[in-house]
Amino acid sequence: MFNLNQRQTSPNPFRNIRGEATVSKPIYPHRTGRVYCRGTWWSAKCYEEITFITDEIVEVVGIDNITLIVQPVSWKAPSRQPSEVYSQVK
Repeated sequence: MFNLNQRQTSPNPFRNIRGEATVSKPIYPHRTGRVYCRGTWWSAKCYEEITFITDEIVEVVGIDNITLIVQPVSWKAPSRQPSEVYSQVK
């Protein structure tokens, strides 16, 4: 028999959403913008004092209700010695 006191829960398929997204509407500090991620558009915000412009790539680090939490994509170039860089230019 169905118990009305028992709470029915279903897993949130977006709970662990991660990856990259493309900004489709600018995201300003303390305001929500929009991004395109995994084939659909999402509201997005960043907790840092950063503005993201249209077509910028951002990293999705979490979700708050139905709003993605984003941050800048961190680019870490491999460290090279100046002689290595010079030899590749020749």
